[in-house]
Amino acid sequence: MVVTYHKKGEKMKLKKYLLLFTVSLFSLLWMATSVGATVTAESVSTAATENYTLFYDSENGKMYTDVNESGKGTTVYSGQSGKWSSSYDANLGSYILTLKGFSFTTSAPDALVLLKDTTICLAQGTTNSLASTYNDDEYESTGLLACHDLTIYSNGNGTGKLITQGGTCDNDQDNYSDGIFCAGTLAVESGSVAAYGGADAGSSGIATVAFQYFSGDIIAKGGYSLYFLSNELPQVISYIPGTLFYGGDNAQSVSQLSVENGSDDDTLFDDYAYLHIYHTLSDLPYTAWYYQNITALFGEKIVTGYANSDGLSYQIKPANSITRAEFVTILARLMESETDLEQYAGNYAFTDVPKWATNYVGWATEMGYVNGIDEKLFGSNQSITREQMAAILYRAVVAMELTSNNSNPPVTFTDENKIDAYAKEAVAAMQKDGIINGYSNGDGSFRFNPKGSATRAEAFTMIYNFIDAYSK
Repeated sequence: MVVTYHKKGEKMKLKKYLLLFTVSLFSLLWMATSVGATVTAESVSTAATENYTLFYDSENGKMYTDVNESGKGTTVYSGQSGKWSSSYDANLGSYILTLKGFSFTTSAPDALVLLKDTTICLAQGTTNSLASTYNDDEYESTGLLACHDLTIYSNGNGTGKLITQGGTCDNDQDNYSDGIFCAGTLAVESGSVAAYGGADAGSSGIATVAFQYFSGDIIAKGGYSLYFLSNELPQVISYIPGTLFYGGDNAQSVSQLSVENGSDDDTLFDDYAYLHIYHTLSDLPYTAWYYQNITALFGEKIVTGYANSDGLSYQIKPANSITRAEFVTILARLMESETDLEQYAGNYAFTDVPKWATNYVGWATEMGYVNGIDEKLFGSNQSITREQMAAILYRAVVAMELTSNNSNPPVTFTDENKIDAYAKEAVAAMQKDGIINGYSNGDGSFRFNPKGSATRAEAFTMIYNFIDAYSK
């Protein structure tokens, strides 16, 4: 990779990873020790301060306490057993580093150096920290230094955290401190990342060549919050509609900013000392199987969430069951505009329809896509079953004479005898058209679970599949 650097005023930000390509200078990254005081940071590190740098090699999954002049690890690090691990991923062709409550503080210029392309997994519910207390201007300082591309994600529900803190370089004109320095592309897929530069004015919370954001929560704080190293257009990519970017001097003086998908306007970032980026959908990790389905529907305003107390973000609550009223609402929004749906308000004899659902239930009833549970009750707050969803969607397909783009081999579900007569044809048709799937029994057969309550993630996925199957 060849990178031409930005200038900030008259300052040239000559970052240390250029040294990584000069073998004779490589060892300088780990030989230095601290001669100064601890940097105050918003950090939770409780580890004793060491005087060496850790090096991670994703090619073999090992952590080292030093490297030789060829950049190869020599002394294996075996500390903090159970708080970190590595596992080989055949798709990546390398080891993933998993942090499980890992905390490392050092007086050396760098806390952790990633020698090759690296993927870090933040274990669900854990807080991990990497901090340098270095205070001098002889070397640059980082909490986390990635020599190449770095991907960060959290498994499970995406609640893993990583806090990084750079040391301080005494406002030296050539050397700066960064919470995270990445010599390639930094991609945050999920989890919580907080990166703090040191006290020097030229510090950065995050300094990187390119930045990709998928989901999660990011704080970057320094002289520059998020600093792009290349003078070529940076790859700033937001894949999520409604992603929020905050810029200001600190958490108390932020102003709301926004960025479009694929934006390359880096002035939104490095003009601010403090940046807070987080996903509009606060409980939707990038690693979830339903991620793409829900974000697509949310972006088209077919699906809405439950507002959080900040008034800006939402919860999807994907594991919750979905009610009959909620399901016909998302189907109505798919088919009609909110303005057109107003004419259907109250077009039913049911007495249990909440005000927010009146347009949608009225539409679904008049179209003949749904019936009540009896003449007076729609069952608005009842959880909708999987066979009920299949029946409603099938009625819409028949009424609109839709033809699917799919033709899947038929599946005989092992619990087919539990599907009510009214839904049998619908379930078979929706399975063939790729709208619904069953649950594997582990022996090559599948069950449908017709009476089971559908989760919101399952319902949204059926709607997403519906769009995919019948779009031309």
